[in-house]
Amino acid sequence: MLSDHDRVAHVSQIRESIDKIRAALRRVTHPQAETAPLPPRVLSDGERNRVEELYDEAKSASDLGDESRAITLYRDLLMLDPHHLRARNNLGCLLGARGEHELALREYQQALELNPESWELLHNAGATLGSLGRFDESIATLMQANEARPEDPEILYNLGMAKFQKGLYREAVHFFRRSLEIDGANETIYLHLGQAYNHLGEVDRAIDSFERVIKARPGYARAYNLLGVLYRSQGKIADSKRMFERARELTCT
Repeated sequence: MLSDHDRVAHVSQIRESIDKIRAALRRVTHPQAETAPLPPRVLSDGERNRVEELYDEAKSASDLGDESRAITLYRDLLMLDPHHLRARNNLGCLLGARGEHELALREYQQALELNPESWELLHNAGATLGSLGRFDESIATLMQANEARPEDPEILYNLGMAKFQKGLYREAVHFFRRSLEIDGANETIYLHLGQAYNHLGEVDRAIDSFERVIKARPGYARAYNLLGVLYRSQGKIADSKRMFERARELTCT
């Protein structure tokens, strides 16, 4: 348990890390940003109307699954109004969904220059940093999002994933469990919780987590395979064989 003094120092370190991350991201993704921030622009009535039309069209294209058209429309919109935060955030989400994480991060960074306290932008940027393997930066950014939204299960889950990928399995368990306290029906979180317990050598807890996964999602072959491995490690050969057979059935159908 941290003392009040240690907690204040910890928060201060996180904020200092965030400042460094933002400066580094500006240098990497926008080397011109320190001397040429996004210019404010006064839109005419016609331009404002066009911006709203483009936003509605982009949202509609995205909802219909036409990601390429949505991306083009958001970019057209941002040429008119570079300060449109919803469009920039949505563009980042679409780019990230296509695996273009560097480009997505660039959009979130530009948006954070305009609204550095946005928990949603911090969350999206932090998750994207994790996808890029930049786990220290991811954790620091997600921690700031978590300060603003301490009960958001998705932020907690992504913090757990960043900790897990960094090999901090005990800390990952903490965040996965907190997320599950809020969203207890999410089998994906139980899967990663089980994997974290397995890395910690807590096999019974890992088995319990994986069993929760197959209860919620009976057709998930990977969970049966993981259970088969753990039962075999406990010498429960019949149970292990049953899990492996079920996994094969699901894989071959």
